Amino acid sequence: AGFNPKAETPEPTAADAFEFSKGTITDYVGSDTNVVIPAAIDGTPVTSIGQAAFMDKSIENVVIPSTVKYVGDYAFDECDDLNSLYFYGDVPTNLSSATYDMSISGVQLLAKNKRILILRFEKLRDNQRKREDLRALLALN
Repeated sequence: AGFNPKAETPEPTAADAFEFSKGTITDYVGSDTNVVIPAAIDGTPVTSIGQAAFMDKSIENVVIPSTVKYVGDYAFDECDDLNSLYFYGDVPTNLSSATYDMSISGVQLLAKNKRILILRFEKLRDNQRKREDLRALLALN
């Protein structure tokens, strides 16, 4: 059985797997490949994922709570094993700039129990095309 956040409510990853400051996850220091970001850490709501917070980590799936409204640039850059980002709330509107430099292929972006986008980007020299493609698709929601 695989990891399926649509079929179950996964248990949050332990708070000590994250470096956290003022509502922002600044780094992932855990070892789980399936990461479930908690809605709050030590009573403080998690409202953003900081710049490069998961960069170059060996992660496969990330569940993001509805409290997250912002994802920093390069947050998931160089995560070669990444399969899906699952948003329990709305997809942050800045996500296009947060993901345009990802060197991944076949990542699913899911929100509210539906797949809204599959990223199938190869490493491109022209990052502008990636930004435009993401902006256009995110605008459909």
